[in-house]
Amino acid sequence: MLLLCLHSGICTCLQAQSSANIAFLLGKADYYEYLNEDSCLYYASQAYIESVIQKDKMSQALAVAKIANAHQGKGEYEKALSYAQSLRDLSQQLHDDALLAQALMLTGTVYLDMGIFDAAYTHLTQAIAILLQEPETNSDKLGNGYNALGVLAAKQSQYEQAQNYIEKGLSLIDTLRDKQQIILLNSNLALCCIYNKEIERGERLLKEQIQRVLSQDIPYNLTFLQLSLCRIYIESGHYDQALEYGEMALASAEEKNNLLSTAQSLYYIGYIHFITQHDPEALACLLQADSIARQLELLDIQAYTAGHIAALYESMGEYEQAYRYAVRQNRDNNTLNQKTNRDNLYRLRHEYQYKQQLAEMEAETHKKTTRWILITSFSGLTLLLLWTWQSRQKIKLKNIQLKQDQTYLELEQKNKEITTKTLYLQQKNKLLADIVDRLEKAKHLFKVSNQPIIDQIIRELTQSTKDNSWEEFELRFEQVHTDFFKKLNERFPNLSPTEKRLCAYLKLNMNSKEIAALTHTTVGNVEQARFRLRKKMGLHGTDTNLMTFIESL
Repeated sequence: MLLLCLHSGICTCLQAQSSANIAFLLGKADYYEYLNEDSCLYYASQAYIESVIQKDKMSQALAVAKIANAHQGKGEYEKALSYAQSLRDLSQQLHDDALLAQALMLTGTVYLDMGIFDAAYTHLTQAIAILLQEPETNSDKLGNGYNALGVLAAKQSQYEQAQNYIEKGLSLIDTLRDKQQIILLNSNLALCCIYNKEIERGERLLKEQIQRVLSQDIPYNLTFLQLSLCRIYIESGHYDQALEYGEMALASAEEKNNLLSTAQSLYYIGYIHFITQHDPEALACLLQADSIARQLELLDIQAYTAGHIAALYESMGEYEQAYRYAVRQNRDNNTLNQKTNRDNLYRLRHEYQYKQQLAEMEAETHKKTTRWILITSFSGLTLLLLWTWQSRQKIKLKNIQLKQDQTYLELEQKNKEITTKTLYLQQKNKLLADIVDRLEKAKHLFKVSNQPIIDQIIRELTQSTKDNSWEEFELRFEQVHTDFFKKLNERFPNLSPTEKRLCAYLKLNMNSKEIAALTHTTVGNVEQARFRLRKKMGLHGTDTNLMTFIESL
């Protein structure tokens, strides 16, 4: 009897200890959710293992939700969707509607990040509909749901609607308990305000969130907020303020040992120095950013830094270094384009699968309805058979349409790839031609023994520039935008070929960053070119938007 009681007491003690350990691990995962996805994933995974051992399904569900969020933050959408489905299964086992709503919301936000907006909207609205059954109990989760709908609207350029959703979400969240969510929603609201031309309100909101994180010691990615302000000031030309927030972001990133944020901060600081022509400081920061970016395989930062570094070395007369980084930029851009194409195909595949699932669900619904009608009503057999045949025909037609849509999307993507490649080759040729010109001018500076090598390089570079990439692009462009160049020449005959190309890029709705990446120049140079183009078109001093004006041609 004594041994039995002792054994029972030990088991109770161990169970209590395990429950406390699970709570501790979940608390750590919650702490790192907005700071570091890898740390969040580690603690959530440990909590899941412990909860499986203890057969604690509710703790399993909480851990699975954290794991799904971490994978989503890392861009691992396949895993995130898988864990969201696991959470959905657990919610059904526990008969917990709140968990089901959370699983639906997770799935919706993953689809949102993937760019599959129809699926995102469907899952988010389903989650909100469940939560609205008990709005007072689920107010915080409802706030998160409206925030997600706001982000969805913003991604579709519906900024006023996005603001309304996010403000509705803010009104539901407990400001004392969910401090991280308050900061997240306010920062999203700030960005929507900025896109909606409410610049001052957006700046004020971001500064308030930075102050809130610092004064209340809230675990949040402070670098994100500081870099958001840095980018705003860069766009508005307030480089001193941009530099101040860039350096603050760097300090925050280094304090948290966050290499990704460190690379981003160094790039923006280097870019600001580059624009303001502080070349030594720009080169030092960009080289550091480039080193970290290559360590973490951050292709976009690699490409941007390489281009600026090449330009800096060129201005310093170090042509070999400039050439090396220009080649590296070309390689990085190629890799980045390939990754973008893979991501697009991945998104299209998931979008197609989602539509197929909807069609299959609809087919299953029709089958169940058919069975029910057959069992309950023999008298309507003839009518039922006709209805069933029509339903199946509709499903077949939908499947055929889905396949046709998939084929169309793939063809459209290939056409975009051809256009991108054509433009890329054209700009590459321009860059190589510039390098040839500089090598010709600087050839006498090299040793006599190296002259044959330099001549050989010049010949090879000259040979590689002989193509008709721009003519190919122009032909394809005219097929889509008929008579655009004709109208442009009629209204503005004094435009240079380079300015006409800039007009074509703007007609394609490309922003300055995209044009800079495509033409291997800086955003600053593109902005200057756009300014000169405005003057030539007589738009200087007016409120007319250049891109809107060109779109109307």
